[in-house]
Amino acid sequence: QVASSASTQSVPAYDYRIGTVGYGKRVYADGKDTFVDVPDALLGSVYIQTTLADSTRTSQKFLTFNVNEPAFIVILVESPKKKDSWVPYWFPEFLGGVGGTELLPLWMTKDFKHSGLEVLSTHTRYEVFMSKKRYTGQVVLGGNEAAPSAGSRKMYDVLVCRRNITASGDRRLLHSTFYIPGTSGASGTASAEWTG
Repeated sequence: QVASSASTQSVPAYDYRIGTVGYGKRVYADGKDTFVDVPDALLGSVYIQTTLADSTRTSQKFLTFNVNEPAFIVILVESPKKKDSWVPYWFPEFLGGVGGTELLPLWMTKDFKHSGLEVLSTHTRYEVFMSKKRYTGQVVLGGNEAAPSAGSRKMYDVLVCRRNITASGDRRLLHSTFYIPGTSGASGTASAEWTG
């Protein structure tokens, strides 16, 4: 079993919720979008349902939560509007760097890697990024638009997974190459059973 409490540094418009990922469940606490295609490796994972209202947060330390046993942190990030437009923040402009259309925050670049998986909701496609290490105890994530973020995208969502999903047999691979360059919810406590 894993227990988490999630909090943000500001007073949110909506509370974050903690539950498990599954078909038909809402993606955001303040939206109607629901999950329609989720890789088996992620089904039943502990899930922190964030809010669309926090999409423009820029803090390097925005969302804090705790896990009580070793786990990988997984982030669902809205796919870029233009395929292959995620570029490393350090790429030179002539290779599609800073002049590129979309960049992820540095905290994501540093601590997460693309898993090769994707998740679909009723209106959006999400890329699945997994932490490079297992976490135990406190986890701190930055804002969706923390530097050097560029482009417009919906707020990320957070999953907590016991196993390394990149080593999973269920891989819905993407047909393009992505690189990583980077809430709302009052404090709360919940627990959910691990699956798989």
